[in-house]
Amino acid sequence: NWSFSKTFLAYSNNCSTKSLRERFPRANLFPHLYPVNNVCTDIVIFQTNLSSTTNFPRYNIILQHLVCLTPDLYGVVVGILLSDGWVSKANKNGQVRLFLKQSIGNSEYLFFTFLQLSHYCGAYPHIVRSKLNGKVFCGIEFVTRSLTCFTELYNDFYINKVKCVPTDIYNKLTIQGLAHWICGDGTNVKGGGIVLQTDNFTVIDVVRLISVLIYKFNCKCTIHYQRGNPVIYISRSSVKKLSNDLMKHMPRSMHYKITGSKHVK
Repeated sequence: NWSFSKTFLAYSNNCSTKSLRERFPRANLFPHLYPVNNVCTDIVIFQTNLSSTTNFPRYNIILQHLVCLTPDLYGVVVGILLSDGWVSKANKNGQVRLFLKQSIGNSEYLFFTFLQLSHYCGAYPHIVRSKLNGKVFCGIEFVTRSLTCFTELYNDFYINKVKCVPTDIYNKLTIQGLAHWICGDGTNVKGGGIVLQTDNFTVIDVVRLISVLIYKFNCKCTIHYQRGNPVIYISRSSVKKLSNDLMKHMPRSMHYKITGSKHVK
């Protein structure tokens, strides 16, 4: 998406040298809703002050640019995008929102993820209904605010509105992301391994992903085909080696994807 045209370079230079207030002079700062706090001297541990912003007023363009994902949560979002999540623009020139929908049976995972990302959401999860083959199915979904940090991920993960795997996925995928990827698309198979349902990606995309699993996470993996589409198999020994680190970032209801046995309440 990069360009070396004079117009693009001039715009990029203006963006880097101008403040957000100069770039968006007509933006309403909502001073009565977002009071300036420039007297607090408390020491705050990084990432501990990301409280929920549900039911807060809609962000203006300046706030949309100011909000960023922390490294940990960036990894979470990458894992979600590799599995069940998607991002889309409200309109052609607008910012992007992140969506995650799960079945009612996976509501614990949905709320687990929402609580991690509630700082970026303007509303609570809600019930959604869809129709398939004449039958109505209920699910649960949450949507984030429209933010620049999600627009940047949209530009990385989508080409012509089709989801793909970024060329620099090695730098983007973290252990948190792998855990969420398994929660969404992982299937524990007989013998203790995991199959990642990557059949919605191209072979080239899947090769990129398996390379990250091999070289970054030291996994023993192979590519298999299901109904003519590529999926990734992670060996039992690799799952066992990573199990403790992965389950730290999963709700208990998803541990069966690592252990092979569902938790009985």
